[in-house]
Amino acid sequence: MPERGEQAIYDTIRYWSLFDMPVTVTQIWRALVQAEKDGRLASLADIQQLLKSSRWLKEKIDTQWGYYFLKNKKNIVERRLVRHRTSQAKWVILRKIVQVLQYLPFIRMIATTGSLSISNPNQDSDLDVLIVVKSGRLWIARLCLLFVTQLMGHRRKYWDQRAPDKICLNHYVTDESLEIAPEIRSIYTAMLYSHLVLLTGPEMYKQFMHANKQWLNQFLSIPEVPDLLSVHAVKSYALGRGIQRVLEFFLSEPWAHSIEKSAEYFQRRLIARHSKPGRAGRIAVSDSELAFHPDSKAGWVVEEFGRGVY
Repeated sequence: MPERGEQAIYDTIRYWSLFDMPVTVTQIWRALVQAEKDGRLASLADIQQLLKSSRWLKEKIDTQWGYYFLKNKKNIVERRLVRHRTSQAKWVILRKIVQVLQYLPFIRMIATTGSLSISNPNQDSDLDVLIVVKSGRLWIARLCLLFVTQLMGHRRKYWDQRAPDKICLNHYVTDESLEIAPEIRSIYTAMLYSHLVLLTGPEMYKQFMHANKQWLNQFLSIPEVPDLLSVHAVKSYALGRGIQRVLEFFLSEPWAHSIEKSAEYFQRRLIARHSKPGRAGRIAVSDSELAFHPDSKAGWVVEEFGRGVY
């Protein structure tokens, strides 16, 4: 039987294998699957030592160019390098979009999720983001985002089968409802939210991670790391923030409630018109969260990972 650390390393590698993604030792350490839910953390040195010395792991995994992957999956290493190169061009596009979006009224944080957050997209991948907005202004904020991204020519539409390099505005939460809904917590969402890449809103990002820390640690061992901005974070300028404050002032009381309700009525009608019942993914529509994941891989990933044979 493998030791706890060996099982955790193996489980982490086989999780990413579901996405045809080999991982480095640092990536394993960054979000290590819990072999036992006791909250104990493995150090980077411990993981390096086990990868080097464990006969059990050597029977199950291979390594090339600093990447680790399951036996007989050597072909995914070159694919990983290609996808990493692809991600660099997508990061440039997304950062240009977010440089504008960060100044829209009531936007408090924008972070990258999905394949781009782990630098593993293909050419057809869109640009998934998680957006935190001011509580009570969710519908106004979303309407502004939809309008501006449409003008920029970078908005993914609900009918698009493929939308390379288009921003997918598929998840919003408010600054007073940062905790991810209990019904969708799983190994999939734990990995997803532990790998967020912040683009704008560092203080809100800290609050978001703190609000979700407890349940994330039920699935993963996540080490404490310094609060350093990602290299992909966009700069924030005083002029832009000043414009944002002016826009928020004009969208505030006494007419703010009416504007919010009108925006909600208009958007709910469109959402209802475009929703297709019976799809396997998740649609959530409330005043504290909007989530549009009709084709989510979450169920498939959780089932395949639970099977443990692939």
